[in-house]
Order: sequence, then C-alpha cells, then structure tokens
Amino acid sequence: MGLPNQTTCRSCSHPMETAVTITPVCGRPRLLAFVCSGCGGTRSDVIYPQHWLVNQAAKSGRRQSKEPQANAPAYPI
Repeated sequence: MGLPNQTTCRSCSHPMETAVTITPVCGRPRLLAFVCSGCGGTRSDVIYPQHWLVNQAAKSGRRQSKEPQANAPAYPI
C-alpha cells in the first residue's frame, strides 16, 4: 500500500486533501493529516515504517512480518 495523498470524508463523502505531512525522524512513524473540502472535517493517519513494526513485534514476542516497507499499514487516529 502506498502513501495516501487523498481520501474520502467519513461524514459527507467529499474528497479530503492532504493538509500536513510530518516526515519521520530517526525511523519513527510518519503522520498525514487531511481536511475535507466539503464540511471541513479532519482526519489523520500514522504510517509506520516496516522496520519499526518488526522491532515492536520482536519486543512483544509476536512473529515478525515479512512485508516490504512499501506495504506498511496506515493506522487512522
């Protein structure tokens, strides 16, 4: 899954545009914030890098994922 640059508003189904992108620092997650062009609603997604997910899985004892970094999931806040 690539990085989303546009999404749909959950309230009014209008397109949302990227308002802010906070780039990752020192391998930490990326943050994307969106604003709705129709109702002004907001949404943000945290995009975790693959190595961060593997390290967190190892710390918690879960099996490590073999997904490539480009397929790291986005988690809505």
